[in-house]
This record gives sequence, C-alpha cells and structure tokens, in this order.
Amino acid sequence: MFWIKPDSVPPVLLHFTPEVDFLVNMVDQALHKLGAHAYITSGMEGTHKRASKHYAGQAVDFRINWAPSYRVEFFQELTKLFGSSARYFLETDHLHTEIA
Repeated sequence: MFWIKPDSVPPVLLHFTPEVDFLVNMVDQALHKLGAHAYITSGMEGTHKRASKHYAGQAVDFRINWAPSYRVEFFQELTKLFGSSARYFLETDHLHTEIA
C-alpha cells in the first residue's frame, strides 16, 4: 500500500507513465511480501539534477516504513523484480527508483 506524502511543497506530481506504473508496482510487490508500506515522496516535482529521470516521468522516490531487519530481503526481492529494466539507490532519507 502506498500513500502520497501529504505535506510536500510543491505537492507530489506523478505523471503515471508506463515507467512510473512499473516502478510503483514493483516496489509495492516487494513491500507486500514484508507487510511494509511506503510514501511516495517525489515524482516530477522538486529539485533534481538537470538531466534527472524525474522530469521525464521515469523516476519515483519513496520513504519506506520498515523494520531494519527487512532491508536485505526487500532489496533482494526488488533487485529480482526490477531485473535489468530499472535500478534503485538508497539515499540518506529516501529510496530513489528509476528506469534503467
């Protein structure tokens, strides 16, 4: 299950491209196995690198509420689900996902 971060300024803007749909659904599947949840914290809005895939509707950021013991299992599952189609980066305060 996902929630959109309610206090984002500007508001979270998701253009639900097939790529965004893929990213959201794969993260959801990996989290579902653990009974964990996430907030979508960034889509196309916000400040990103100039050539960021966020601006093209090919990247989504998440804040995940999980027990630390879930991390290894979650990332193993997400790696399997993403295959060569997408990649992720664990940032300081969020999980960045993007189409490869």
